[in-house]
Amino acid sequence: MVDAAISLTFTASRAFLSSNAHFAKSVLARYTPSDFIALVEKHHIPYHEKTLGQLFCDRSATGILSMLEAECRDAGVNMFLSTTVKEVRHTTRFVARSAKVEFHAPVLGGCDRWTIDSKNRSNFLRL
Repeated sequence: MVDAAISLTFTASRAFLSSNAHFAKSVLARYTPSDFIALVEKHHIPYHEKTLGQLFCDRSATGILSMLEAECRDAGVNMFLSTTVKEVRHTTRFVARSAKVEFHAPVLGGCDRWTIDSKNRSNFLRL
């Protein structure tokens, strides 16, 4: 059995990096740990609580990844993995160009080398 952390119960905005100092405060106020737990329960992923309110999957973290992929798919999100962005421009919309395609969107978010190590620790999401 592999434990996988699934909750940010005591997460503070100072734990996130962003050029907008208030971005994480806004996100954390709008999407609470209870919202995430409800999503985990909607997808029938068993979990348990350890010390200090930390919640862990009873099984592998692949359940959480599958849940997030399903939610993205249901919302019509297009994911591009292992894609290098060559250029980003902004006028009235964002334009991000890779070697194969150009993306146009009113907002832009992305990961910078997001990895999970053997202890299920991840590096940061940069927006």
